[in-house]
This record gives sequence, C-alpha cells and structure tokens, in this order.
Amino acid sequence: EAYKRKIRANVVVYYNAKIYKVDASDVLYIAILDKGSAIYLTEKGAEKIRTSADASGLKLVDNVLKSSIRLDEYYTQLKDKGFIYAKKSYIVNAQHITARLKDSVKMKEGAELTVARSKKKEFDDQLNEYWIKCRDRGQ
Repeated sequence: EAYKRKIRANVVVYYNAKIYKVDASDVLYIAILDKGSAIYLTEKGAEKIRTSADASGLKLVDNVLKSSIRLDEYYTQLKDKGFIYAKKSYIVNAQHITARLKDSVKMKEGAELTVARSKKKEFDDQLNEYWIKCRDRGQ
C-alpha cells in the first residue's frame, strides 16, 4: 500500500548550529566528510537552496552541502526511501541512477560512482527491489 503513494522524504541538514530540510528527491548521493557528511544535490535541488530565504545560512559549494550529521545516521533515516550503500563512504539515491554498469552506477547529471565489490550483491538486490517497486507504482 505504501508504495502506491509517491514517497516524500526530507533530508535534515545540520550546519553551523542550524537545522534545514532538503527534499530527498533533490539529493544525488551523500558521502562521508570530516566528522559529518557531504550532500550532493541535483542542479534543481541546488537552485532551490540558492533561491530559498530559509536556506540562506547554508554553504552551498559546487551543489554540495556540508552537514555535521554522520552518514550512518542518514542511511538509517533514508534506507526505506531508496538510498543504498554503494561503498562504505557513500549512499546513493536510487531515484537518480540511470544505469548499473559492471563496477559502478551512472547517475543523472553525469556522475559515475563506484560500487564496492563487498557491497555489490546487497546493492544490486536493493536496487532491483527499488526498481520493481517503481515499476509496480507505474513510475
């Protein structure tokens, strides 16, 4: 039943002691950065932040936001929304995967991300499950 509705989710960004929300569909992938994470946004998502008064305190560099929230916390929050570990150091948004290659995935807007050998089976199982759900929802 839950899959018949479009899943809406927010990614909470904690930066400079402030909390912001970003639409999960605007996130390409999230990677480990220092003691927190780097959130890589789609062009559309970055534009929303550039034009949002609420997000004026966020530092957006090359469509990337910094957050002091750790990657494993993001994964816990987003694993049921199509985010999958491709490597220990990043999770990808399956919604933006355009192709699964031998050792990597091609993302919308041109990024190509490696899938670790140790994560390959679990990654492919989760990606297939995501694609089946999308097909069943008619998306």
